[in-house]
Amino acid sequence: MIPFRFTALCVLLVAMPAQAGLSDPFGLIGSGDVPREDLVLIGRERLSISSLELPDEGSPAAIRERLLADFIAKGWLHRVPASVSRLRANGYSDPDLDALDLLARVASDAVNISPEAVALEAGPLLDHPYAQLALAVAHRRGGDVDKAQQLAARIIGARPDLAYAHNVIGTVFYERGDLKNAADAFARATELAPAFFAAQANLGSVLLLQGDQAGAARAFSAAIAVEPRHCGALIGRASLAETGGLYGQAADDLQACLASGMDDPAVRRRAVVALADAGRVDEAREVLAPLAGSDPDWANNMAVELALRAGDIDVAADALENIAASPRRQLLRAIVATARGDARAAAAELQAEAIALQAEPAAVLVARAAAVAGHKTDVAQGSLPATLNAVAAVMQAFDDLARGDRKRAAQRLIDGAGGVFSGFELTGLSADQVAAALDPASARDAASGFALLVRSLPRLAVPRFKAANAGGDDFLVHYLNAVAHEQIGDRGAAEAQLRRSLAKLPDFVTAHSLLAEQYLQQGKLEAALQHYEAMAKRAPAFATLLRVGVVRDALGDLAGAEQAYREAVKLGPDVFVGYNQLAWHLAKQNIKLDEAIKLASKADQLQPGNVSVLDTLGWLRYLKGDLKGAQQLLQRANEIAAQGNGDVLYHLAVVSQKLGNNDAARRALDLASGLTTHYESRAAVEALRAGR
Repeated sequence: MIPFRFTALCVLLVAMPAQAGLSDPFGLIGSGDVPREDLVLIGRERLSISSLELPDEGSPAAIRERLLADFIAKGWLHRVPASVSRLRANGYSDPDLDALDLLARVASDAVNISPEAVALEAGPLLDHPYAQLALAVAHRRGGDVDKAQQLAARIIGARPDLAYAHNVIGTVFYERGDLKNAADAFARATELAPAFFAAQANLGSVLLLQGDQAGAARAFSAAIAVEPRHCGALIGRASLAETGGLYGQAADDLQACLASGMDDPAVRRRAVVALADAGRVDEAREVLAPLAGSDPDWANNMAVELALRAGDIDVAADALENIAASPRRQLLRAIVATARGDARAAAAELQAEAIALQAEPAAVLVARAAAVAGHKTDVAQGSLPATLNAVAAVMQAFDDLARGDRKRAAQRLIDGAGGVFSGFELTGLSADQVAAALDPASARDAASGFALLVRSLPRLAVPRFKAANAGGDDFLVHYLNAVAHEQIGDRGAAEAQLRRSLAKLPDFVTAHSLLAEQYLQQGKLEAALQHYEAMAKRAPAFATLLRVGVVRDALGDLAGAEQAYREAVKLGPDVFVGYNQLAWHLAKQNIKLDEAIKLASKADQLQPGNVSVLDTLGWLRYLKGDLKGAQQLLQRANEIAAQGNGDVLYHLAVVSQKLGNNDAARRALDLASGLTTHYESRAAVEALRAGR
């Protein structure tokens, strides 16, 4: 097991994620914007949530108490209208339930939500806090946020423990654009009622708008843990996943939303795109099918896109016949021609109506590829967005190379191509080194393959790179081919291409990085270490030295690991992870504890409240014999981790047992037994359980 102290950062240190590259950077297919009220379900309840439905059993008084308790402790309104209706049918009436019923129906839009209608229905109950909340919701939706805020604030003054009132005033702040106070109000609602999934979803939505992705993720997940089919939380969490390139997770959440009964076309479109980006083409086609009748234009365009993603050029060409003539159709036809290696046909499609210069970045890129592949010297000059400068630099380099100018191509790559794919860099390489590893004979087919790869069509890119390799031997083509093979899941072919790239340019750090990550994922630690150390020798960097230390540690080379960690700290003096990792390395060996405490304390200064750092500090205090200090630090770490970190729980159990609190140790171990998979061995947990 790789003994890394901060699991989340492992993702950041991987040079190439499972799906490298840019996902549809040109908006060719378009996901369709989800309407704001669907994305941010502020203050809106979903009734008849099946996973939360419970039978109304027992006496009317028992049902009443359960409904009121669920509202106070959980903010739940979804069962109120049906339950109250059944009670009324049996002759039972209660003012609290009547007012709560009104609030539930107003919150869900089940009745006319105008303030006048609410007041009329409330009648003599209008002064009841729940009816006042209903009136506040109605005023907010009617646009009178001042009145809504006055009502909600008055109720909070009288009932500060009423979570739902804080949720309502949070929606008012949201309407005003006051995200800070909105977040505070929703956070207070969730503190009072942690199972209040609507407030959790609202909190996540506001935190997402504020840019607090970690906080938004926690809030959305908390909402989904209570109500797995809450569309607001699912869509919000999907947005976070899309931002991080985790398209499979986004697709799962969006499909769960659709399965809940919200068959919104915009959500369905997003699910189709997410599935396509995740490479799950067959599933995407299933989700797409219902749109054929309601949104045929988008569905037909997407059918072509899915065929392209699957590498079915002939199917895509046939599906194009179902699309009306338009610049978009011409662009798709140009992509098909590019995939077939027919540069002349691709150029002809893009020249019509000059769409290469006026329409989409994708058209410009494919036009440039067609120009290079067609032995032209005038690459299409339409502009690409600034975010695609690296893409443009690579394409311009291919153009230079096609004309035989290796040095200019090399300099373009060094100056502008960094970051075209995750982890791509030419650090420490001279223009002469790069130029010697390029091959003009590969440029034309490589340009087409690159355009397809950046367009998220790796299955179509691979044949073009194969053609480029047949005509020449170029380090960049081998690397790009490796990226394409990695994206389609053929790691064996990716490894072979990376080796060919290194054979042409031994100092190409990016290829070493990708190979090292491949070997690491396969458990081939010695091979991974070889490439990490090659990287460290050629271009020393904090992340590289940290990886060297982690792998050496896993191989049992403790002295070598310590040396690498110390070098990493020197290269990253402001990065808390290095200090924490070195401190933990010393703690595991129970050596140099005073230095380890200083290192971990420095990490805590740089990143206050980090769970892993607090765990390291707590364990070091335990090793020094300070049981009370250790307990305080570990309890704090456990609170921040919401009892979800197995190592913290294990350490807390050890300390609790030493302090004689066997019940606390038992509770911690029971939780840890299902979570301890990262740093401590499961055997250690079970051994402590057996000896308690």
